[in-house]
Amino acid sequence: EVQSVTMTTVMTSVTPSTFGDSVTFTATVTGGYIPTGTVEFYDGVTLLGTDVLDGSFQATYATSALMIGAHNITAVYLGDGNNATSTSSILVQTVNPTAGCTTQLSPGDNIQNTITAVTAGDTICLNPGTYTLSSAININKALTLTKAGCDANVVTARTPGSVDEVILDGNNAVSNVILISA
Repeated sequence: EVQSVTMTTVMTSVTPSTFGDSVTFTATVTGGYIPTGTVEFYDGVTLLGTDVLDGSFQATYATSALMIGAHNITAVYLGDGNNATSTSSILVQTVNPTAGCTTQLSPGDNIQNTITAVTAGDTICLNPGTYTLSSAININKALTLTKAGCDANVVTARTPGSVDEVILDGNNAVSNVILISA
C-alpha cells in the first residue's frame, strides 16, 4: 500500500529565549490522509521528547532545560498506516544567559576555560548543580562568580594576584566540589 506524503513544520513559542525560560515547540503535520500518530522532537541528534498529534494535526513539547547557545530543533512525524514519515526543516532556538550574567555555566562545563576566556569585570553565573574540579582554579583577573539568577549569597570575587586561587563554596570553605543549590 502506498502511503500519502506528509510535511512536518516546527515553530517555537519564543526566540531568542533566556536560560530557564519555558519554551514550547509545536509541530504541525500537513498533507496525507488525516495524519495520526507520534511526533518526536530533537535537539540535533538528541531526542527531547514525543507527543501524539491532536485533532488539529499538531503535537507539542515544552522544556525549560535548554542550555545557553544555539539549538537545532527538528520535529519528526513517525507516520501511520496511511501516511509516510516526514521531518521538519531545522529551527534554530537561541538561548541567552540570564540578565546580569556575562556567561552562564552548567554542571559539566569547564570553569577554568571560561575564566581564561572572559574579560576582567565579567559575571559568571553557575546554574544549580554540582561542579567537580580536577584541580585548583586559577583566577587571574577580577571576576564575580555567582549563583544563576545572580543571588549574592553565593558570590565569590577575586582580584589579580589573590592568594585564594581556588573557588570557595557558599560557606567560604575551600573545596574541590562546588554545590550550587537551586
